[in-house]
Amino acid sequence: MYRLKKSRSIFYHTIKIFRKRRKRLRDDTREEIHNTLSTFQDTLISKNTEGAHNLAKKCELLSKLHLKKTFFDHILEVFFALVFALVVATVVRQMWFEFYQIPSGSMRPTLKENDRLLVSKTQFGINIPLMLKHFMFKPEEVKRNGIFIFNGENMDIPDNYTRYFYLFPGYKQYVKRVMGKPGDTLYFYGGQIYGFDKNGKDITQELQPDKLANISHVPFMSFEGKVKFPNRDKSDVISPVLLYQMNLPVAKMYLSPLKQIKYDILYSAEKNAKPVDRYGALWGFNNYATAQIVNKKGKYQLEFQHSPSLKNAKLVDTIYHQKMPVLTTSKSAIPLDDRILRIIYSNMTTARFVVKDGTLRRHSSTNPPIKKGVANNYPKFDGIPNGTYEFIDGVPYRIYWQGISKQVPPSHPLAEYSAKKAAFFFNMGMSFDVRLASETMMNAYPSRYAFFRHNSLFLMDKVLLTHTDPALVTFVNRELQRQKSSADNYIPFIDKGPPITNKGELDMKFIKRTGLKIPEGHYLALGDNYSMSFDSRGFGFVPQDNVKGVPEFIFWPPGSQMGFLHQPLYPLFTLSRIIIWCLALIVFIIWGIISSKRHSLPTNIPK
Repeated sequence: MYRLKKSRSIFYHTIKIFRKRRKRLRDDTREEIHNTLSTFQDTLISKNTEGAHNLAKKCELLSKLHLKKTFFDHILEVFFALVFALVVATVVRQMWFEFYQIPSGSMRPTLKENDRLLVSKTQFGINIPLMLKHFMFKPEEVKRNGIFIFNGENMDIPDNYTRYFYLFPGYKQYVKRVMGKPGDTLYFYGGQIYGFDKNGKDITQELQPDKLANISHVPFMSFEGKVKFPNRDKSDVISPVLLYQMNLPVAKMYLSPLKQIKYDILYSAEKNAKPVDRYGALWGFNNYATAQIVNKKGKYQLEFQHSPSLKNAKLVDTIYHQKMPVLTTSKSAIPLDDRILRIIYSNMTTARFVVKDGTLRRHSSTNPPIKKGVANNYPKFDGIPNGTYEFIDGVPYRIYWQGISKQVPPSHPLAEYSAKKAAFFFNMGMSFDVRLASETMMNAYPSRYAFFRHNSLFLMDKVLLTHTDPALVTFVNRELQRQKSSADNYIPFIDKGPPITNKGELDMKFIKRTGLKIPEGHYLALGDNYSMSFDSRGFGFVPQDNVKGVPEFIFWPPGSQMGFLHQPLYPLFTLSRIIIWCLALIVFIIWGIISSKRHSLPTNIPK
């Protein structure tokens, strides 16, 4: 027997269909259904369960005989339901909140692959759905070191298109950390950022708070950045060649009428100011090196590529059978004994990777697949069981369903140190591409970076060697001697110190000359994992109109990662948030009132 609640549901459903189709019915049929519904209503009001059950059954039969939906009715009903759902979902996702899944490791360790986030779209202003516009946008609400979501429309981002609900074309959304606001002037040293805002206020502490001391930043992805050829022709030499960093033209190399390589530095932080005279002086480039471990005659060395220079640019052959000028770099190396290799392995951090039959690929690199007969550039390392893994601060984890991770047991091959493993995972651990660790390819270094901070050498954001370590002391002395005996002003890879004056104050004059200035109406967006993050260093600054919201909470997977994100505390109540929540509350109240009236008894039964 139907419960009273179910009978009531059948009553309202029958009335709904009867209202739509009664004019198509014969008079006697219409009268029969009307009378049945009238009696049904009286039975429901009196709460007669058995009588309501009998009349519910009769209504089901009458509906089947006389009120049956046509195929066209079903199509219309599904269509309007789908349109309504899409409109509501679009408005909610654009203006109120959204659930977001992290697709890559660009924000490690803060956000990992497959992390699910709750994103608020009301923190900075009111987003206009499907448009790059806001109402009441408050730039002061955007916090340095805060994490934000932005839309990639009108930005120089490859593979930027997507389809929402598998139907509607749109642009992907990205999550990065705000490391510069409009008017800020910044300088990179030791993985940290120093600078001042448009009013001349020192913002260094905001850019590197103590609670985010484990996050470092590097001012480039590669020393040459993005290379462009504005006047490509069929001549023997490509000239000029433009170098872009932060998607800005920063330098130009060209061939003079006398066939000599000339260059110009194009970027200066201050308008009409004279650019720096050395490419490596830009934004602190000379404070950083790319690194790889090489094996020379059976002995490992940590090799650094550093000090990019346009002064000693040279011509190289291209795949187009032409020559082009390229910048040059210097190389230095530290011999690696077992002690230092163990330090490297104990600090090892990698991208998430998949192992299949001895072949390793990055988790996000699904094409080409690891499959027999399919060519790829994935490295091989035997002895590791099939599965998905990652290293975090020297600890290897196995990754299971939906990103759930578990530390591997001590007996697992990844938990056992060897010099070969240390070299392999350092060189391969970010890209898992053999082409990026080949000594035969010019500038083909893996995505590993080294820098000094307060005289200690950092690798993978951890101290590799302190300033008193004999290996580092020997290296620094050798670099200084090389500089002293060099005829071409060799720039050593040593600690050049932060941009601080002798009085302990921020050297604003130095930063104005060498720093990076964020243009008005734009933000500097950097990933926490600079080794594998495509961010403002590649696509440039994020326009204010593209800013959409703030990720607030990780709700999956369960574990230590779950919870609020590591970022400055945003205010809980803002005017835009209050307005959106009040509008949502009003809509729910109106919906509830309308629904209550529709389902209250007695109701009007049409004839």
